[in-house]
Parts: sequence; C-alpha cells; structure tokens
Amino acid sequence: MADAGDNSPTGREYRDTVFLPETPFPMRGGLPQKEPAILEQWGDLDSALR
Repeated sequence: MADAGDNSPTGREYRDTVFLPETPFPMRGGLPQKEPAILEQWGDLDSALR
C-alpha cells in the first residue's frame, strides 16, 4: 500500500486521522521479547528457499 503523502485530498496523512491511545501496559504475548526470534526464523526460511 502506498503512502498517500501530498496526494491525499486533505493534505494530511492517514495516521493523523486515527486515534490510537498510548497505554501504560506492555504489549500482549511478550512480542518485544519474541519478535527477534520470529524475524530470525523468517530469515532462516528465506535463506533456505533461495
């Protein structure tokens, strides 16, 4: 999906129109700890497919 940039009708970016509150609690499922291992696994799979 391409970024709207200056081509948007209002001149604003989509992310400026969406209300996503900041919360004091951590992400569910321990994603900050799991993400590096997931990315490494994807990299290994990508290397195996080449």
